[in-house]
Amino acid sequence: AAELNQDGECPKKRGIKFFKESEKHGNAEAIMSLGLHHLKGNGVKQDVNKALEYYTKAHNLGHQDAFTHVLFIRNELLPYSDHKQKERALTLTLEKNNTLE
Repeated sequence: AAELNQDGECPKKRGIKFFKESEKHGNAEAIMSLGLHHLKGNGVKQDVNKALEYYTKAHNLGHQDAFTHVLFIRNELLPYSDHKQKERALTLTLEKNNTLE
């Protein structure tokens, strides 16, 4: 079970709310964070395609690191047609190289 803060809310979900509100204001750093949460499945359902959308949006807003993440997803994760293969590739990549944080 997820730990709750003093307000009875899951901190990860509260963070997601904050990032989504910041996204409305064009905050590229918050959009990058949303991409990471979706890529790893932290506080949201893991969704590589949604992560790609967020990273692409951050890139279009001028975030310097976003394009690296876009390329990573396109070149390393999306070539796998089977969903389980994508999840396995992501897990192995994150274990080998934790530079996405």
